[in-house]
Amino acid sequence: MILTTEHILNIITHHPNKRSVYAIQCYAEKLTMHMTGLNLAKYLALIDYFEKEQLLELRQQYSPGNEDFFDRLHRPIDKVFNARGGCVNYYLPEADKSKFTARIADVKDGHSLRNWMKTYWLPAYHYDPMGLILMEVGDNDSYPTYKSSQDIFDYPLPKGRKLDYVIFKSKVPAGIDEPENTKCQYFRVIDDTTDRIVRYDGETVAVIDELPNYYGCVPAITIGDIYDNTKQWYVSPDDEVIALADQHLRDRSVLTMFKLHHGFPIKWQYQSMCPRCKGTGKVNSLDCSACSGTGTQSKYDVSETIAIPVPRNKDQPVLAPDIAGYITPPVATWQQMDATIDNLFKQAFYALWGTHQAEDSSNATATGRFIDVQPVNERLACFSKSAEFVEEWITDMLGTFYYEHTYKGCAVNYGRRYLIENVDTLRDKLLDAIAKNSPEDVINALYVQYLESEYEGDSLEYRKQLKLMRLDPYYYKQPQDLLAMQLPRQLYYRKVFKQPWLMQLPDAELLNKDMAALTADLDTFIQRQLAQPPLPAIV
Repeated sequence: MILTTEHILNIITHHPNKRSVYAIQCYAEKLTMHMTGLNLAKYLALIDYFEKEQLLELRQQYSPGNEDFFDRLHRPIDKVFNARGGCVNYYLPEADKSKFTARIADVKDGHSLRNWMKTYWLPAYHYDPMGLILMEVGDNDSYPTYKSSQDIFDYPLPKGRKLDYVIFKSKVPAGIDEPENTKCQYFRVIDDTTDRIVRYDGETVAVIDELPNYYGCVPAITIGDIYDNTKQWYVSPDDEVIALADQHLRDRSVLTMFKLHHGFPIKWQYQSMCPRCKGTGKVNSLDCSACSGTGTQSKYDVSETIAIPVPRNKDQPVLAPDIAGYITPPVATWQQMDATIDNLFKQAFYALWGTHQAEDSSNATATGRFIDVQPVNERLACFSKSAEFVEEWITDMLGTFYYEHTYKGCAVNYGRRYLIENVDTLRDKLLDAIAKNSPEDVINALYVQYLESEYEGDSLEYRKQLKLMRLDPYYYKQPQDLLAMQLPRQLYYRKVFKQPWLMQLPDAELLNKDMAALTADLDTFIQRQLAQPPLPAIV
């Protein structure tokens, strides 16, 4: 779409999408509060009938936010960027492919495109789904940027994720000499052909800076891809747990005030005389200001003591043999509130992931042990698909910018082996498959999964173990089992001599040599060992 000056004036004056843009901004602001703590006090409202303004102010001052709630809820998504497998292909002439790969490795401020996705796209995908990824153009380069929905003045409701135009709230760009007029507003207008800064004085629109749009279309897409038919725009993947997050925030703030109000043990004891008037109630013939003439100490805080009058007759209760003690906080209420808050998180976790985590896991990993991994894998696949689309779109935009007609597209595939199950679970599965004499391909697949999980943070050791597996394809059997299976004798020897061979082989050789060279080296070692005379028997 191409906007004329008259079109821009009409949009700024009548603001046709004002209601939807405002709703989008309110939605994003609330999500941002939950996930970052920004503007937290604004969302801790007065609980009518139950609290006063002063208590609300204290709640706003001392209550924690929901940042850790969503951090724990989103922790499994780390697996999307750590998953095994996946590949990226650029359809370019070989001469340009290495240069383009280098550009992708540093798209902006030292971030590779994959790291940029994790740093900028992923958080905004959760708290600002109607924000934009905009391709900016600099000095002979282009790069992706995240544009918050809070900075948008107007854009049409999405028909797909691309836009006909977008108008941002703006300031006078550096280097543009404009008179200081507080009544003027500035906007950045991007359509299919131009990128303009315009000034609106309340009646007219004037273009004060204009650049060509090198892409030939609005170079932006919405961050989110989960369309809500009711709202008619894209929502967060956390949309279904917002109500639970609201309750979690409110209940947590109430518990915080409960702990502050009731969490200090208060000491009591029988009343003692006022330290100022010594029990007389008078100072210089006037009522003592410290005890108001009662003769007993009357002011205490949580570090002091509540004084109880000493019984004067048999009808008054006697606490003896206790002459002092402590008023303990209502621990049962405290514990129940804690349990309720914890249960809210469990409900949110189940709503998002479709399963629970085991609470008694003996080896809790970053995601713990899931009761059922299938729904987790399915949800993670949705996140991977969303990330693939955005990364592919950015790659295509960069490819067409730098190489125009020679760029023929790309294929971006994230890995799908998420390593959800922990090492202990995978080891038990592997040993069970071996004990049941399962088919070799089943055992091998489980062993690879086990290695991927065991050496998730050590790629070199993982490569080493894979090579050893290929050198000894019957790694799960004993040497005598190979003899009973009537397999080639050399396989038996490789199993028997593999360990002493490894002890004299540098790790660098194991990692750098191909399988053919390693197999030949092992067979040579076996021949030398077999050629040696047997050791004399020990008498």
